Order: sequence, then structure tokens, then C-alpha cells
Amino acid sequence: MCAAQAAGTSAFPPFSPLFPSDGAELQEWWTRAREIVKDAQFDLFSDVHVYGYYVIAILLVVYGPSEGPRAKAMFEQLLKDGKDNTHVSEYRTHIDYMDEVRGHFDFNGGALGRLVDSIKDTLDPNGILSQSKSGVWAGVRKPKVVLED
Repeated sequence: MCAAQAAGTSAFPPFSPLFPSDGAELQEWWTRAREIVKDAQFDLFSDVHVYGYYVIAILLVVYGPSEGPRAKAMFEQLLKDGKDNTHVSEYRTHIDYMDEVRGHFDFNGGALGRLVDSIKDTLDPNGILSQSKSGVWAGVRKPKVVLED
């Protein structure tokens, strides 16, 4: 998102949360997401990929250079709404949001994050491979700033 904004070109923020396959949470989220996009004054393009055990909702908003800040605010609202109301988050996201999205997966006091950190620290103790990719930082390179809600 940011690189396109800096270059003065059009871009799109895809938002792709995962849901259980029964569709109840998807419908609940979809109703709110549609309103968030409408309130941000964008046109909504969407798709749903249905698999046996889960559903991927793909929401896409195309925007021009002058609409970048509004698209960014909308994307951040979708992230917050998903976490706060249906406990869903992106399964893939822009690099600018990887740390935040990783923080959404906080079940059992962040057990998954601690496991991933432990593996990263063991396999890459100097933190030179894929630094911060998907919010995974090596122990020697962890950010010193704590992000708050």
C-alpha cells in the first residue's frame, strides 16, 4: 500500500480473513465489513473461497493516489473489527501490518508466537534470515517498542 502511495499510483489493499466453513461468522463479519467499506466511500469487490474446513473471504478495494489515506484507515478499521468482533484476522497481509496481525493470534497467552519465536531463535540465532517476516523477529533483533492497542 505505502509504496504505491509514495509513487502516486493506484493500488489495492486485499483483506483476507479465514472463517469456519459453517458460514455463521462469515455472515456476521461480512455485514460489518460491507458497512465499513461503504462508510469509507469505496466500491466493494469480493470473493469467497470455500474449502472443507474453512472459508477465505477476500475483500478488495481499488483506490487512486489521492485516496490512499482513506484506504489505509479503512484497512486498519477492518483489522480492528475482525479482531474485536469475530476474532478473525488476515491470513496474509502487507508487510506493514505483519507485526500487528501476528499479535491477533494471541490464544493461550500467545503460545503460538512463543513457539515460532523459539524455532526462529534456534534456527537463526543471528536473525539474518527474513527479518520480521510475518511478525517473526529473532531474539537479537526484536523491536524495543511495545505496540499498544
